[in-house]
Formats: sequence, structure tokens, C-alpha cells
Amino acid sequence: MGAVRILVVDDHDLVRDGIAGLLRTQFDLVVVGEAASGEEALHRARELLPDVILMDIQMPGMDGITAARLITKEMPCTKVLMLTASEDHLDFHRSVESGAKGHLHKNVSADGLFASIRQVQRGFAPESSGNEGQVFREAPWTTTTERSSPQGLTGVAEADDPDKEKTGTAEGAAEG
Repeated sequence: MGAVRILVVDDHDLVRDGIAGLLRTQFDLVVVGEAASGEEALHRARELLPDVILMDIQMPGMDGITAARLITKEMPCTKVLMLTASEDHLDFHRSVESGAKGHLHKNVSADGLFASIRQVQRGFAPESSGNEGQVFREAPWTTTTERSSPQGLTGVAEADDPDKEKTGTAEGAAEG
């Protein structure tokens, strides 16, 4: 498989430049373009036909959710990976509905971002740990049987683990 062609979309110049600079350190990740708005992302996606688009959600004008919806409908081979500072669960849900393949928080590590792009390009939901982001296969509205790993194995949420001992503490109550 060749290099992954990436379009970086964020309305903040410094963030966009920083992400593009990080991506350029990887031999198999190629930044083919940048955009500062949803409208520009749509135009640039049509022009450049990237493999993956890193898309911010909250932008003036056309937001990332609307742009992702239009891009994934028009260019189903292009995969959108939302990269956002938003912690709003509604944004996560709207990302799923838009056709995006993943949803990462901007506090993701550089290595986590690189791995997520590679996983999305291969057709898998990106892995996530800690507060780096959320993955669609772990969406709170899916059932345990709908969650699967890239290897096709069914995942079990920690709260669904029958071997996990529940305690009477607030932590145990939060898990149950």
C-alpha cells in the first residue's frame, strides 16, 4: 500500500500548520493540502481526492459535520477522521451520522494520531486510549455485539465484564 494522502482541515492556522508539520515527519503520510473551512474542505477534497481528511468540527461557515456529510456522500472512498477539541457527546453522535470513520480529541498524542490515520485508511475504527478520543466501535448507543476490533473479534465493554468485581464505592456505582 502506498502513502496515505491527507487533507488537514482546521480554521486555526497554527493548529493546521502544527498538525501538517507532525504528519510530514512520517514517510507513509503525505499532506496533499490544507483547508480552513468546511466549504474549502469540500472544494479541496474534490480537487485533491485525498485518502483521509482530518476534519475539525467547529468552524465558521460550514462546520466539519456538514462538510463530512457532503464529502462522504460524494466521495465514498475518502475517509473522514474528526479531530476536535469538543467533548460534546452530541458532536460525537453527529460525527457518526455524518459518515466520518473516527472521532479523536485534539489531545491525542502524535503517535496516536499517526496510528489512527493508518487504521482509518485500512478501514478500521481508530484505537484510542485514555482521554485521546472516542472510537465509533465503542459508541455508547451500540450493543456489545456491534463493537468489534479490527481483527473482527467482539469487544466487551468493561461495565459488561461479568468477571469485574463491583464494589459499593462511587467508582463501582459509576460502573454499574
